[in-house]
Amino acid sequence: MTRFKRDHFVSLVALLCLCGFLLSSCNKDPGEIGLDLMDDDNMSVSYLDTLKVYAHAVYSDSLRSDETTVTIIGSYYDPIFGTTNADLVSELWMTENDPNFGDNPVADSMVLYLHYTGDYYGELTTPLHGSIYELDEDIEYDSVYYSNRHCIYKPEPLSVFTFTPAPADSVVDPDLEIGAPRVVIPMSVDFANSILQADEANFVDNVAFSDLMKGLYIHFDPVTAQGMGAAFDVDLLNTRSRVVIYYHNDTDTTEFVLRTSTYTPRYAQYEHDYTLADPELLQQLQGDTLLGNQKLYVQPMGGIKTVISIPDIEAIGPVSNTAINEAKLIMEVYSHDTTWAPPANLEMIMIDEDGSRALIPDYDEGATYYDGSYNTTAYTYTFRITRYVQNVINGEITNKGLELIVSGGSINPERAMFYGTTPDGHPDTLSPRFRTQIIYTNIQY
Repeated sequence: MTRFKRDHFVSLVALLCLCGFLLSSCNKDPGEIGLDLMDDDNMSVSYLDTLKVYAHAVYSDSLRSDETTVTIIGSYYDPIFGTTNADLVSELWMTENDPNFGDNPVADSMVLYLHYTGDYYGELTTPLHGSIYELDEDIEYDSVYYSNRHCIYKPEPLSVFTFTPAPADSVVDPDLEIGAPRVVIPMSVDFANSILQADEANFVDNVAFSDLMKGLYIHFDPVTAQGMGAAFDVDLLNTRSRVVIYYHNDTDTTEFVLRTSTYTPRYAQYEHDYTLADPELLQQLQGDTLLGNQKLYVQPMGGIKTVISIPDIEAIGPVSNTAINEAKLIMEVYSHDTTWAPPANLEMIMIDEDGSRALIPDYDEGATYYDGSYNTTAYTYTFRITRYVQNVINGEITNKGLELIVSGGSINPERAMFYGTTPDGHPDTLSPRFRTQIIYTNIQY
């Protein structure tokens, strides 16, 4: 056998052996992986669940909220987080260019319709109050809009409304047919007439029309009764979401339809008032980080996040001989109130050395491995942070901390309150708390 063939054969055998090891390891408990490669005297597997975790709630960053698949609107008074308002800003486009209104068009009514998706958060017995205004600024599809932005609008309301959300109730459409659930809000007839009687040049296309009417701002008044109110999803791209001017002319009775489309600029505008929030949350937001020992909080829509520090990761073992078999971060929900249910999923963000944020490397392993979903039986969330911890030990990631946020926070209203890192008065402070579970191997050379 030539040297080349011999070396090639040895490499092939080594590769096959490695593949066999990897395949067999897939079926093993994390604590057993690697134990059959070395003498037991040279390595030890350890379990650690007492690694100190520090955490507390802070104000979250604003979220990008433009051109989302669905839009949250409404108002509610959360007994833990205080008041949340979800308003809507949107341009409207004609469904056809150069509409012919006929001779002497006169508006009979103008109505805003918003198609419910059926999803809501809160309770559905409280009437919601609000107003609709005409925008006094241009908004653009290729611009970025964040949830804390305040639009500019004309002071005279086009509608002052009251309705009780009913996302499951069918409605009677203007043609007297039963239609899917949607919000129905009457608007100003005078405003409708100002559109019908505008110069024809304003209707050449939607660019010209947006100069005539820049869009609408739909604002909700804050709900003032604790535990009341709701936010609900509407689908602006559904054809049942529209503004319709019903009018007559000298010869006919008809309608002029305005809608949003995929490329129509629009965004959600969120506002939170924590004045009457849970006192422990309010104190954490004001800088009392020690209260994170008792309770922790996350809220979407640009609300609240929890910052997490695990300063002693490097002390688990030296980079030269420490292998993290599995590392988990587990947290238990404090309240099981179904009216204010917790989010289906959370996300774990790491803080880079330059202060930017990114998902932890374990996220790339897929949802089944990474997890972050709500366990409705144990009332817990679990994250695998194995790669993150190993990379910190290896010096590949600087240990500047983690952040816990709600997944899809621009369109998901659910929030959560957790037991803190060392809660008082809990029947078992060593298990159901904000804690780590780490299995690791130390190799002795």
